[in-house]
Amino acid sequence: MSDLFKDDDTFLARWLSGELSPQELAEFEKSDAYREYQKIANHTSNLDTPQWDTQKIWNQIEGDESNIVAKKETKLVRMGWITYAIAGCALLVLGYLTLFNTNSIQLHETFATQNETIHLPDGSVVYLNAGSSLQYNTKTFPEQRNLDLKGEAFFEVTKGSAFKVKTDHGDVRVLGTSFNIKSRVERFEVQCFTGSVGVSSLGSAEIQLLKGEKVEAQKGKLQNKSQFNALEGTPVWRNGQSRFNNVLVIEVLNEMERQFDIEIKANPTIENIENYSGGFDHNNLESALQIVCSSINCTYVIDGTSVRITQND
Repeated sequence: MSDLFKDDDTFLARWLSGELSPQELAEFEKSDAYREYQKIANHTSNLDTPQWDTQKIWNQIEGDESNIVAKKETKLVRMGWITYAIAGCALLVLGYLTLFNTNSIQLHETFATQNETIHLPDGSVVYLNAGSSLQYNTKTFPEQRNLDLKGEAFFEVTKGSAFKVKTDHGDVRVLGTSFNIKSRVERFEVQCFTGSVGVSSLGSAEIQLLKGEKVEAQKGKLQNKSQFNALEGTPVWRNGQSRFNNVLVIEVLNEMERQFDIEIKANPTIENIENYSGGFDHNNLESALQIVCSSINCTYVIDGTSVRITQND
């Protein structure tokens, strides 16, 4: 019996529940362990156990869960409305700001052969060269005279608050002066005609320019300033001319395309000819091509709005 009891973990449980076989029960009753376990069983049976109303308990649990769910749903509904309200307000504010800013942005663009004279709200005047754009915020301009320029423009700035022109290559800061900015893919150059300007480009420290001084950037860095003839008081492009000094021919050809609304086709060997100095007038394409091509030993053929340039043998 001792071996049976030792080897069978369910023996006592089956004895208490009356599931032992007659043979198992007879053997168990003969053992010394039986009397000790019988005393324990008798004392245990005299203990009072609380009576549980299982249905009541389940009803209470379900009720509590319903209340919790209801509270959560109410909270979620409230949070949902709050979220929608906040989102709605945000959209309204964003829409208003977008509409406000969109309506207040003034954009001026010129295409090939076009020039434009722009009168700013402060009385300053901007002359926009061909293939360029200028924009500013009319609402904030009286307090912050900030403009964005792509291309080339000549500025005559009235005195007042700080006046700043931002370009892809650098910024120009003035108080009251006249100056020209060329911000093309191949060149960033600033000329000061009157007063003084501060020019910065990428990581370069600001350079101060006085009347008759200019500066340009090469590979994003400002070079030493130099002198130019500012006696005319305006850049040559405003008089219908383009002038170049020690530039790649590609820069000249690109300017011809803007001024005459044409497409020039030339191989890289011609475009990369260095140290070109000269220029052309904007009123005669044939004359302009003759002047430029003769100086670089090339021949041109005009076909409608397309021009092909080839190098002479």
